[in-house]
Parts: sequence; C-alpha cells; structure tokens
Amino acid sequence: MDRLPQEIIDIIASFLPKKDFAPLVAISPAWRKAIEQRTFSRLWIGSPDLTTFATLIATRRALLRDLFFTVLLPSSVSQEKWRNKKLTKFEVALAASIRELFVALAENNGDGDGEDGDGSGGNVKLELGAISNVLNSKWDQRRRIRLFGNGGGETLPMVRCVTRLVLCVDIDRRRIPLRAAVDLARRMPRLRQLDILATERHPNNLSGRAGALHREDRSELAAALLEVDYSSLRNCTEVCLWLEEQDPYFLRVEPGIFKFPNLRKSLSYDPLSAALRMWSHNLVSFILCGVFDNSLFWPGPGELSATMPESPWPRLKISHIRLGLSTPAGGWYFNVKPETEYRNVPNEDTLQPLFESWAAAIGSMRVLEQATILFRVEVDSPKPEFTSETSVEDWMISFQAPGLVPEPTQHPYAKRLSADDLSSSRLVFRNVGGWRPQKSTMDALYAMRKTRFPGVELVDLEVDMFENIKRESVS
Repeated sequence: MDRLPQEIIDIIASFLPKKDFAPLVAISPAWRKAIEQRTFSRLWIGSPDLTTFATLIATRRALLRDLFFTVLLPSSVSQEKWRNKKLTKFEVALAASIRELFVALAENNGDGDGEDGDGSGGNVKLELGAISNVLNSKWDQRRRIRLFGNGGGETLPMVRCVTRLVLCVDIDRRRIPLRAAVDLARRMPRLRQLDILATERHPNNLSGRAGALHREDRSELAAALLEVDYSSLRNCTEVCLWLEEQDPYFLRVEPGIFKFPNLRKSLSYDPLSAALRMWSHNLVSFILCGVFDNSLFWPGPGELSATMPESPWPRLKISHIRLGLSTPAGGWYFNVKPETEYRNVPNEDTLQPLFESWAAAIGSMRVLEQATILFRVEVDSPKPEFTSETSVEDWMISFQAPGLVPEPTQHPYAKRLSADDLSSSRLVFRNVGGWRPQKSTMDALYAMRKTRFPGVELVDLEVDMFENIKRESVS
C-alpha cells in the first residue's frame, strides 16, 4: 500500500465514502494527504464554527477550494424588546462574524502574494449564504442588516486567497444590502469573478415598504459601483448579477399585486443601469438579469456628465442580458395583446431605443464573441391544436461571431446549426414573431459585422419555439 504513487492513492480516496476516512489517515503520510485533500477542499461552515475553522485550516490552506459560509446570528439578540436596538445588535453580530472570517482567511493568504495580490495565494471560491436564526415576522423579513454602513469594509483585512465571491441574497429572510458584495470585493485583490444572486421568491410584489427598500437597495449598489477605483478590481473580469427575475405567468394570473416601482424617479435614465455600464468596461464576461433600460449599453442625453472611453470594452467577449418585462420607469417593454391577457406585443417606444443603444455598444466591443438580450414572454403558439395557446419562452436577439458554438442550455437550437451557420456572422432572432429593430439599428449591426469580419458570410437566423431555423443570407 505504501508503494502506490500519490496520484493513485488520490484517485482511490476520491471514490471512498467520508465515513471511512478516519482509519485511513493513519496508514501513511500519503494516505493522510489524500484524505485531507478530499476533506478540506470543500467546506460548509457557520459563524459558530469560525474558531475551529481557523485552527484546522491554518496548515491546510492550500487544500481549500470551495468555502460555503452561513451567518448564524445569536438567538439572544432576538430577545431584544426594541426593534431599533435589535437591528443594531444584529448588525454588530453580523459584522463581527464577517470580520472573523476575513481574519481567518487573511492569516492564510500564502507566502507568494505581493501587495498587488499577485502570486500563488490560493484559488478559493467563497459563497456567503443566508443569515439564519432570526424571527419570522414580516418586519424582520423586510428589514436589512447593514454590514459596515455605506462605504464600509475598509477596516477588513485583505484576503488574497479568494478568487471568486458569491453573495446569495434571500429576500424572504433577513438579509444584507446588495452593495455589500462590492464592499467585500474591494478587500479581495485577486478576485476574478463576482456573483450577486438576489432573485426573490415573489419578485413581482414590490409595493409599499418593499418597493422603497428595493429602490434604496439599487441606489446604494449604483453608488458603490461609482465609488470603486477599478484599478483595485482590475483582476475581476467576470460578473454575474441576478436581480429581478420577473415571471410572465405570475404577472398574468395575479396582476393585482404587481406594482413595480419607478426606479428612476425624476431622472431620464436608470442610475444602476448606467453604473453597471461603466463597471462593465473592465470585464470579459457580463451576465445580468433584472429591470434595466438602454443606459445599460450607452449613455443617454440625460447623463450630462457621462463620457465614453475611447475603447470602452477592450476585453468583453460575452454579454448575456436577461431583462424583465417592465422598465425602470415603471413602463413596459411589451404590451398586452388586444382581447387577451397575454403581455407579448413588442412596445416600440421602449424596445427600439433599447436595441439602438445595444447596437451602438456592441459596435464598440472589438473582441466580442456573443451578445444576447432576452425576455421571458408568453409567446403565441404557432400550432395551438397541438399545444397550449401560449408558452413561456425566450424572446431573444443574439449576435454571434464566426466560429462561436452557442451554449446548448441557453440556446437549445444550437444542435441544429450547420457548419456553414457556425462559420458565419450571425444575428439570431428567437421567438420574436418577425419583429426587428428599426432600419437604422439593423444597418448599424450589418455595418459592424461587415467591418469586423470581412469576407465572412452574414446570416440572420429566425428560430421558433420548436427550434426550427429559417436561414437568410445578408447581402
């Protein structure tokens, strides 16, 4: 057994159940290494476990790859009678837990890191999950716990071992503001990927106090993005932000509770959309879901102070934008079809400016491989005798560079693309029912493709809900 190579022992250990690990550790140093690698590569811990975690991980930092952390606030705090005092105690307890976690990780940054965060300091994915052990009253569900106040987090130690941060926000439980992800990311100089997952269980119900909190949350996130010195996050090139995931079926069957707030107030543009546009200039991959407007792609006349860099998106290769049916101003991207209750008729007043700005943006993305805008819409079925009258589908327009093979889970029609299709520069129109952006926008898209891919065939692909493809060459 001692003569087996370490690689073979590692493979054997990977197939063994964890309940059998204890006696194997004593066999030999090689077996101990294999078992510890399996045990400490992925850990789930709560805030009460931090002292033990710091001790165990001190000599095993290089083994850690995935760390899932849940804040378990002390139950004694819930016994506080006064709400404001209770909230303050929760905030203090949460900040203490996050600080203790950062201290434990910072003490194990590794010897290879310089001040700029370069070197071999680790490759850890840190996922911050739900805040647990709180009261279940509606007041507690709608209150938020601030980490360090606006602009906070500067006193946290630098953590150079984390290269991916995932912040999971659950609206139905006590939670922290969205800007906390940006504040925490600024203390991770080697961060390459940031995910903010804040999908709500009932995202359409944003009336009253919930709507005010939602506006405040978005406003604070926009402010945090504008405060960022992007040189401090220059390594962070992949962002996934998943916010308002509007369900068209839920919207139709319960229209009475759908009151999405006006997020722009008196402005002519959405501040969060504009802030995300400026942040995206540094990215390679940008995946987004939520309620946004055309300032996500290009500054409008209302952004008087906005200036576009000479080369605004020098590295962006993938842009995947899923929009809600409503706009930040409280309007709609789709109108209700006459004599029905289905909201699936394109609203020219909102969609045309959106795609005009989108076309301007992708014309400036010199290394772009794929850019997609999609909505989830109850699309009319072309064969109602075989299916229901409508089906919730992706209403999508996508630009794809020659040679790009679309990811099948996001683009189910991909398996039907021919070799000629894949070698061409494509505009894909899926479930749009023949709708197109206005002529000037289409002309700009065609001109961009001809300039960027000279000698390459340009095609438009119309795809229906059954993944049938109609191909049209563009002269």
